[in-house]
Amino acid sequence: MRTLLFATLFTTIATAAVAQDAIGPWEPHATVGIGGGLSGDGDAFSDDGNRLLSGTFEVPISTGARFRVETARTTTPVLGSRVLPATPPTDLAHLSRLTISVAALKAPGAGATTYVGVGLGLYQATYNRAPKSPYRLGTYLHGGVEIELSDQVTLDAEIGLHLLRAGSLYPTSTLPCEALVRLKLAM
Repeated sequence: MRTLLFATLFTTIATAAVAQDAIGPWEPHATVGIGGGLSGDGDAFSDDGNRLLSGTFEVPISTGARFRVETARTTTPVLGSRVLPATPPTDLAHLSRLTISVAALKAPGAGATTYVGVGLGLYQATYNRAPKSPYRLGTYLHGGVEIELSDQVTLDAEIGLHLLRAGSLYPTSTLPCEALVRLKLAM
C-alpha cells in the first residue's frame, strides 16, 4: 500500500516537473511535501534503520525564511523495562510527531541552497501491546540542502534532531534523529 502511495505521488509530481518550462525568476511559494527516510535514537538503530514517512506544509515568512508544519510517523523495536512494567519483553513503538518550525535559507533563489531551522514538537508513542505514552513536548532542530528542480518542484535532503528527555517516549529512547529526502510541490 505504501509503495503504491509513493509511486502515485512520485509519478504525479514528476509529471508536473516535466511539464514545467525552464526555471524562471525565483519567488517564494507555499509548498506541500512528502518525504521518506530513516530514523533512530542514537544506539537503537536496527540493522536497516527505521523507515520514516513525513508530510509537510511550508509558508514563506520572507524571501529567506519559512514557517513549516510537519507530521511524521516511524516504527522502532523496543525492549521491556522497569520504567514501563506493562511493556512486553519486545514490542514495536509507533512514534508519531507534529512539529512547527522556522527555517532560514542561506541563498534563497539559488539553484541549490542550505538551510537550518528550529521548532517545537509534540510527540507520542503507541505500541502493539503496551499502553500508549502521554504526549511529550520537545525541541526540533533540522538542516539540509534544497535543490530547485523547476519553478514548482524542489527536492530536500535533511537531517533532524529531536531534543526530548531520555526515556520519555519509551524506555530505551535517547536522542531521536532522522535523515530524509523530501519532494515539495509549490501551491
